Formats: sequence, C-alpha cells, structure tokens
Amino acid sequence: MIEGIFFTLNLLMFPILILSILEFQRRHWGLGVVNPLSLNFVIFFPVEISKTILGPYFLLNDGLWGWYYQYALLMENISLFCTLIITVFFLLFLKQQSSFASIPLRIRSYNYSLTKLKFLEYSFIIVAFLFFYVMSSHSFSFFEWLLHPRTGYQLHRAGVGSLYAFSLTSLSIAFVIGVFRVSYMYQRIYKIFIYIFIVYFFGSKGFVISFFIFGAIVLWFFKYKRLNLFIALTGIIVTSAVVYNLFSSLGKMDLMVVFSYFDYYVNSAKFYKAIADGSLSLFNGKVFITDFWSLVPRGLYPDKPFVYGFLHVNEFFYPGAAALTNTPAFGGPTKPYADFGVLGVIIFSIFNFTYIFSLYLLNCLFRFGNIFKDRYRSSYIFLFILCFSPTYLVFIPGSIGFFMSIALLFFIILFARLTWNGRSHANMV
Repeated sequence: MIEGIFFTLNLLMFPILILSILEFQRRHWGLGVVNPLSLNFVIFFPVEISKTILGPYFLLNDGLWGWYYQYALLMENISLFCTLIITVFFLLFLKQQSSFASIPLRIRSYNYSLTKLKFLEYSFIIVAFLFFYVMSSHSFSFFEWLLHPRTGYQLHRAGVGSLYAFSLTSLSIAFVIGVFRVSYMYQRIYKIFIYIFIVYFFGSKGFVISFFIFGAIVLWFFKYKRLNLFIALTGIIVTSAVVYNLFSSLGKMDLMVVFSYFDYYVNSAKFYKAIADGSLSLFNGKVFITDFWSLVPRGLYPDKPFVYGFLHVNEFFYPGAAALTNTPAFGGPTKPYADFGVLGVIIFSIFNFTYIFSLYLLNCLFRFGNIFKDRYRSSYIFLFILCFSPTYLVFIPGSIGFFMSIALLFFIILFARLTWNGRSHANMV
C-alpha cells in the first residue's frame, strides 16, 4: 500500500515539477499561456512522455512499478526540484538587478542592412554545405547519405563528427538570420519549411523537431495570428517525416519496435540495478574528469580514446558501442550519479552553470528585447542565436563552443561595421 502510494506520487511529481518551473518563468516574465517556453514543452511533451513513461511501461517486466525504474525517476525529480529552486532564486535576484540583467542588450551594437543579412545567411549556408559534403563523403557518399540519412547519422560520423557539428551549427545560425532578414510573414514561413526540409537530411528526428519548434517560436515573437494553424499543419508534416525516418531505420511498422526506441529510462533502471547489486561501482570522479576528452577533436588526435566520460557506463552495458559512435542513451541525471551518487545529482543540478547562463540570457531577451525594433541589431541577433537557435553548438564541447561563441560575437559586430550598399546602413546604437 505505502509502496504503491510512493510510486504514484513519484510518477506525478515529474510533470508537476516541470510545469512548476515553466509556470514560474511564465509569470515572472509576464508571458501569455502560449509562449516560447510552452511551445517547446507542448511539442516535446509526447517525446518526453514516451521516454519517461510509455517506453518503460511497455519494455520493463515490472512496467512502471519496478523499484529501479522508480529510483531512476526519483533521481530525475530530485534534479528537477533543485532546478526549480535555482530558477526562483536567480530570477528574483535578476529582478532586483536590472542594470546587470540587461548588459547583453546595452553593449555597443550596430544595425545590419538587409543586404548584409542576406549575404550573411547565404555564407553560413555555403559553409554548412561544405562541411556536410566533406563529412558525408568520408566513409559513405554524399548521395547515399541523402538517400539514407538515418544510416549516415548512426554509422558514418566516426572520425568526422566535428565536421558534422560545425555544419549543423552553421545551418542553425543561417536559420536565425534568414527569418530575421525577410520582411513579410509568408516569406518567413517559407524559410521555416525550407530549413526543416534541409535539416531532415542530417538524420536525427530530434533536429527536425527542434527546427519546427524554432519556427513556431519565431512566429510567436513576430505575433503571427495563425500560429495555432501553423503548429497543427506543420506538426502533421514534421510528425510524418519523423515517423518515416524512424520506421525506415527500424525496418518494420510495429508498436513495440517503436517504443523500443524510447528505452532511456529502461537503460537507467539497468544502471541503478547494477549499482545496487555491486556489479558496477561508482566512478568517483572518473566520468567527470575523463569527459574532458570530449574537448579534443579526433581529427587532430586520432589516438583519442573511444571510451571516456559517461561512455564508461555505456561500455559496461554495451561493449564496443562507443567505437561505433552509436551509444544508447540513458534517462535522467545518470552522469553525475555515476560519479558521486545522490550527492552528485544534487551538486551538479544546483551548480548547473549552463542552465543558469541560459536563464540570464532569456531574462534579458524577454524583459528588455523587442524583435520588431531590435532584429537588425548585432547584439540582438547574437543573443537570439544563443537563446533559441535550434542546433547551435550541438555536439560541440563546452570550451570550444565558448570560444566559437566569442568569435561569432566579434564577427557579427565587425561585419555589421563594414561599409556596404544596402537598404539601411550599419549605425551604432
């Protein structure tokens, strides 16, 4: 009886904590019910429910009532609770420190001309194509990759993963610039469809969904009156593409096969069971320390080990998968737990500087930005890329991503200052 009550409460706390974080942010920033945060949540909600609830329900022998699955979910809830506490205290702090909170939009900035933005968009598209072409031709072929993007994504990125990441980031930057530079809503919608179509060939369902979400977020910022219709119609198209991609990789139309893809918390349950029965021990910092190998491109150092960071856990359950760059995913905060147990989950959730920084940027954008008057400003373009660009710096290690962001900021500012013939000129604001 008590066990059943605890398990039920544990299940309910997962959506409650997520909604609590979103609701506090919404009220703090004075957003309506439909906003970029809720759009992201609603569109990703089916995926999250499939990973967290439906996958374990169909795949685990005990369904949702197994101890190890419940423990995995409890660790996720502890992490979410810490995130909620950090969200409340940090946003209340920023509310009292307006001058500090608005720094990103108060730094020296320059206005872009439409001609420059067009040139910038096409330049990043060309860079994305060149990286993609070289990457796809490494162990597959360019045209074979286009015909079988999922196969390419899963099996043919080894050794050229950095090229894949740079291509994806360049495309994401071009997407932001593209929807900013056009003047009419129908042009903006056309751009969204084109970029969603292009990112499909990168082979990941998540990227297609991310580009779709970004398109909806852009239309929200531009106050598109038919946003709900866009979400419904585009959602059908995106879902169809994702389902086709999934079944083309899995090979057959079977519900159990579909849910076998959402095995995140199934793997986590195995992980916590292995810790409990002693077949796997905590790594005591090895996962965290060796994760710095992710900063080293394999192209520059071919002897880089295939097993580092959390891949030590993957290697225990799926030997050899890391060398194939096709490692199964784990749900929840298993990475910090692998090093230091529950204490690791709490510490890394509280001192999640990436999340804190993203809160800071979002707070600046929602409280002090105006897309209609600011979208040609170099500082606003850069801030929007950091906050919403759908696949910006995906697969790029943190330190490298930091320096790339600094370089991008200087490039955006300096390029805006160049003398250029266009419909408007670069003026300092």
